[in-house]
Amino acid sequence: MSDNDFGGRKSRLLRQDHQDGACNPNSNGYCSCALVEAPIHEADVICSDVRGLFTDGRHKPVIDLDLSCQLIPSGSPGHYHLYIDKEVSFAQYTKILDAMAEAGIVQWGFADTTRERGYGSVRHPDRPKRALPTQDYILSTV
Repeated sequence: MSDNDFGGRKSRLLRQDHQDGACNPNSNGYCSCALVEAPIHEADVICSDVRGLFTDGRHKPVIDLDLSCQLIPSGSPGHYHLYIDKEVSFAQYTKILDAMAEAGIVQWGFADTTRERGYGSVRHPDRPKRALPTQDYILSTV
């Protein structure tokens, strides 16, 4: 892994520059010491901003979830289902989906279908999608 590569991402890496006598962590363990660039073996902060040519202003979201959740591979390679263990209203749920669709994280079709049905759903990861019949099959059964 290169110094700027974390999980396949070219993200900016930082570490907190703790100063003797000036570092006073609060009750959550956070302190106000400055953040400085760091190689991966020293970094304790992974940033969302992407490093490299032609990436100024681009980000790969990094989200701190303060609740239980699971990321499960779906039946389609390279696709996943996120299960978040927090109850929200349907209005809140659709706001989350709309924001994610606007950002290109989920498909608008998923957000729209969830709104139309009144609930969200994903296929069980061990239950493959049924193949659609071919046009030849449709013609031969008519």
